[in-house]
Amino acid sequence: MNKATVNSRGEEKSMSRIVKWGIPAVLCMAAVTFYGCGGGRGGSEGASAAFRLNFFVQPAGAAVDNVMAPAVQVEILDNEGNRVTSAGGTVTLTLIGSGGGTLGGTTSAAAVSGVATFGDLTIDAAGTDYRLVAKSGTLYLAVSDYFIVGNKLAFTVQPQDTMAGDTMPTVEVTIQDGTGATVTGATDNITLELVDSNETLYGTPTVAAVAGVAQFTDLYMEAAGTYTIRATAAGLVPATSAAFEIFCEDTPVAVEFIIQPSTCMPGVAITPAIQVALVDNYGNTVTTATDPVTLDFDDNPTSATLGGTLTVDAVAGIATFDDITVDKNGNAYSLIATSGSLSDDTSDYFDVGYTTLFREDMDTSLLAKGWTFSPGAQGPGWEWGQPTGASAEYGEDDPDSGYTGDNVLGYNLYGGYYNSMRAAEYATSPAFSCAGQYEVILSFWRWLSTESSYDHARVEVFDGTEWHEVYDGYDDGPDDGDWYLMEYDISEYVAGKTNVRLRWSMGRSDSSVTYCGWNVDDIKVVARTQGLLDYMEFEVEPTTVGTGLIISPAVKVALKDTFGDTLLSANNTVTLSIGNNPSAGTLSGTVTAAAVNGVATFSNLSIDEVGAGYTLYADCGTLTQIESTSFNVTNKLVITVQPADAAAGDNLTVEVTVQDETGATVTGATPMITLALEDNPGETTLSGTTSVAAVAGVATFDAAHVSVAADGYTLVATATGYGPSVKSAAFDISPAAYSGLEFGVEPSDVAPFEAITPAVRVDAVDAYGNIVPTATGTITMCIESDPAGYATLLGTLTAALVNGSATFSNLSIDAFGEGFSLEATDGTYTVASGNFDVRAVLFEDMLSTDPATRGWTFSHPDNAEGWAWGQPTGEESSSGYGDPDSGYTGDNCLGYNIITCDYIDDMLETEYVTTPAFSCAGFTSVTLSFYGWAGFESSCDYGPLQVWDGTIWHTIYDGYDDGPDDDDWYEYEFDISSEVAGKAGVKIRWGVGPTDGSVTYQGWNIDDVVVTGIIE
Repeated sequence: MNKATVNSRGEEKSMSRIVKWGIPAVLCMAAVTFYGCGGGRGGSEGASAAFRLNFFVQPAGAAVDNVMAPAVQVEILDNEGNRVTSAGGTVTLTLIGSGGGTLGGTTSAAAVSGVATFGDLTIDAAGTDYRLVAKSGTLYLAVSDYFIVGNKLAFTVQPQDTMAGDTMPTVEVTIQDGTGATVTGATDNITLELVDSNETLYGTPTVAAVAGVAQFTDLYMEAAGTYTIRATAAGLVPATSAAFEIFCEDTPVAVEFIIQPSTCMPGVAITPAIQVALVDNYGNTVTTATDPVTLDFDDNPTSATLGGTLTVDAVAGIATFDDITVDKNGNAYSLIATSGSLSDDTSDYFDVGYTTLFREDMDTSLLAKGWTFSPGAQGPGWEWGQPTGASAEYGEDDPDSGYTGDNVLGYNLYGGYYNSMRAAEYATSPAFSCAGQYEVILSFWRWLSTESSYDHARVEVFDGTEWHEVYDGYDDGPDDGDWYLMEYDISEYVAGKTNVRLRWSMGRSDSSVTYCGWNVDDIKVVARTQGLLDYMEFEVEPTTVGTGLIISPAVKVALKDTFGDTLLSANNTVTLSIGNNPSAGTLSGTVTAAAVNGVATFSNLSIDEVGAGYTLYADCGTLTQIESTSFNVTNKLVITVQPADAAAGDNLTVEVTVQDETGATVTGATPMITLALEDNPGETTLSGTTSVAAVAGVATFDAAHVSVAADGYTLVATATGYGPSVKSAAFDISPAAYSGLEFGVEPSDVAPFEAITPAVRVDAVDAYGNIVPTATGTITMCIESDPAGYATLLGTLTAALVNGSATFSNLSIDAFGEGFSLEATDGTYTVASGNFDVRAVLFEDMLSTDPATRGWTFSHPDNAEGWAWGQPTGEESSSGYGDPDSGYTGDNCLGYNIITCDYIDDMLETEYVTTPAFSCAGFTSVTLSFYGWAGFESSCDYGPLQVWDGTIWHTIYDGYDDGPDDDDWYEYEFDISSEVAGKAGVKIRWGVGPTDGSVTYQGWNIDDVVVTGIIE
């Protein structure tokens, strides 16, 4: 949206680039990179302290040695962009530019009421890139816009008043020298444009001069109003025409909404008053028209009534409707305006029933109203004030004013955000309440530009307990270059909550390009309160039930408002009755209930007669009666023989009977009845015959069983069309007879002569794998597979069964090897274990304490954080993946940037963490294992793992090709025999880098490092 450049005093603005005193003139355009350095700004930080200079009236250019007009003016501003009228002191101007001219006239002037005026400035040489620099003591200096000194343009035939759509009389612009004489040899292209207007100048606005004169013969405009035209040409001083008028036609052809209907409350007049204009073919208001205009609904979602004076005569071409009301809450109403045979117009959509809970128009200082800004420790930071239109490194420029008014909430009003922001910086609103609200909508105008998929720009809401993200510019990286309205439904986070806050964040950012970031204006939070009581709805419908049994779940009827929401404030009485009654049944229980929080609950309803297709009616005062969905009343199921305790695999005996409401067996009933496990402590299934057809109303189950021993099973019986399911009494399943052995705890990898831990355990089990606690006898252990060929199993090799298990607590093996297994026997049954290795532990560090005390070394030459030991924070990386929040075992681990997560962009060197030296002498097979949580940009960034053989480093993994993005702990295992077997002075190191300049990930997190070896 283009904005007229006028300030709050109605005067023409021009925003100067601001630079700090002492920066060479050639660096003025780079001033935006200087902000945020933290010191040296002139004046105090108070709201009225002198802070910087600004060209209030820019130099307009002039002929050589001619006085510049209008007079140049420089104002003194505070840190929020307000003029400091009490400021005095002397302001001095100097000239910069390639023309080599000298600035003449009075170049130093005292400020009066905060403004220094320079009325006689001249320059003695032509130039096209001159600028003025204003300085005053320690205030931030200002640099003017570019201006030209040399030949000038002059309107020798001014634009004339014209009717909209008609061609203007010829406009003539002449190229003149400093004396006013025509430069007859000039043939420059001269361009005309409207001054301070969004309207369009049609025709041919660029014409080449002939003998120093350019004639514009086909110009016309469609928008009525008073205008001026600026003439420009490269290297020439521009000229501005006299004012001229474009008149509208005398007869309207259409109506047009010029003030749209806005959100309002039911029965309350819409404000501001709706206005409809009578317009000509070009949309100009015909100020002589007095035709009557009529309003009516176009879209009416709730069949509401439109109140007020609906037909109004136009005054000066505008019909004003100041008492229009809508009597019902609703979303997306619209109006239509008509006037006789004129073309009609439809309004924008508007809502009825919304209340403004929070509003910030940015007109006055935010800090004074309770906003907080996190410190700009990584860049210029959040500011309130008028943006400067400054350029960022990439993308669109900042605006030069707010969407409405001068001021905005922005991150660095003098340019872009900062590269390599390691954490977000926030601007946070004061708290407000959403108590009692249903629908809460946040809206604001934004001018935003970020690097897509690299830099974050978030909007978040606080619900009184935690923050919720509603938008992140990371994914789309908007490059707006204009003001856009953003709307977010934040109801799920804050509806009904107090202590609600909003915040906008800038960062994290990577270390490549930067854009202008956030500019925010006109923030508003509106909420919809409850509508009027409108209708009822069965929230929980009645379901099929046995005769005389309570309908479950309980039937519920909700009272709804005009928005379709449950009306929480409603406590009306609701009465239920039978609607369709196929068997003359009687509805029993509490049939009348008062609504609580808008819902009437009926928890003990029953019907005494079997029938298909029953319905219920609900009545509530004057509301329209509603009918439930149909349901059936059936005979009920009863478990007449409960399941008894049994052994695993033994068949249960269960009997399920179909009964009527008196408890008598329905002998004619033959439904298929199904049993299943309900409470299932063994996490198994009911096996065997689980569905049986009833005979004379009784289904007998005698071929279903449970195989997993556990206490507290229950069954559930169901039959289609026979009411709710029925649950049995609890029963236990015990193990069956002892019939074999299993390793309950398998042998694990171990070092030679060390006891295998955890202790090996062998269980006596039944045919289903249940431990048989009554089993007795002894179990003998021996080696089943011996890869060494000479190994001996040491320790206590015979153990008695106790509660069905034999434990071997001191087994060990006296040889190295991969693929050992054990065999257990009781003389009748035999079982073999899984494979395990016997390896020596050559190095081990669980990293539970600081490894630096044990000889680990850390390198981080270019990064103040780098490798560290401690508890990681779980922080998210800029790639969207995060660090863990603890080690694999215990709180701590080794990690790269364990606080802020990301590794560094553009790392030219690798940064390592290295183990102390250890020996692999005498070992022919060596294995490294550790737990890692890692993330690297695939095919871009490196995360090498290397081993030192005492002479050189060997890379066994680089992270470059696959770019792991674990987001979890994984066990890594590498055979490093070919690199270090038989070597002394072995070390291992993990690295991060080199990295490119795009996205970054979390890098390495490592824990539980173990190196083992085998002598073959």
